[in-house]
Amino acid sequence: PLDPMNFSKGSTPLYYWITPFFNRDNPTLIFIDGGPGASPRRFFPLFCYLSKNLKINIVLFDQRGVAFSAPKA
Repeated sequence: PLDPMNFSKGSTPLYYWITPFFNRDNPTLIFIDGGPGASPRRFFPLFCYLSKNLKINIVLFDQRGVAFSAPKA
């Protein structure tokens, strides 16, 4: 939400990527970039490699205001 004390003010979309080797039986790593100003998508090729070879699911989040997530900083 834009204001956690007043949900009526709306929300903002958050973008995420899931590695293509997702398997419900594997553990999941959620990666939230430390930011600011850079999206974790720059690590996507590395995470795809790790996901495939280590048999883990990886979910990458764009923080609010970074890359594809709104509002734009």
